[in-house]
Amino acid sequence: MHYKFWEKMLLYLKYLIQLLLAPSDGWQDVADSAPSPAELTRRGFLPLLGVVAVSELCGLLYNKGLGFDVQIIRGVIDFGACFVALYVAGIVFDVFLGGVSATSDSAEVRRKGQTLAVMALGEMALIRLVCNLLQAEITILRFLPLYVVLILYKAAPYAGVRADSVMRFTAVAALATVVTPELIHYLLTVILL
Repeated sequence: MHYKFWEKMLLYLKYLIQLLLAPSDGWQDVADSAPSPAELTRRGFLPLLGVVAVSELCGLLYNKGLGFDVQIIRGVIDFGACFVALYVAGIVFDVFLGGVSATSDSAEVRRKGQTLAVMALGEMALIRLVCNLLQAEITILRFLPLYVVLILYKAAPYAGVRADSVMRFTAVAALATVVTPELIHYLLTVILL
């Protein structure tokens, strides 16, 4: 049983790395294997969020003025922002993808929308993990979410988006999976810290 858990987690990380290195080929691999979005969420995305939340504790090494309690709250904010964004993105894709998709199979469109949300938010979580581990103000790290937008653009063939709707799809997908977690993260930071 534990072997299957690690196998699924490593498979999810493999997909994320493939999407980072070669987005078109990565989406093709996701399409070929047709993973279950629920499995990706349960065995890949949520453990990754746990690692991201724990990585906030690296701030204790770098920020001597911030206490343990602040780092725990920051970890909860990281987890909560991506967790809520997953469901917001899922709803947005459920509503939006049916109108721009070339296929009429609603179950397939819904599955692909959920997979898109899990993968794009996984990329955002990886970016947050790198930022937490480095704890340095490196300007290029602030622009990495723009690369997630490129990954979403390359996802249009995977999602079955009609050629005339690719830019609309990219804009809505970016709002749902890039802007939403950042906005929720900002709001939770303002409220809790």
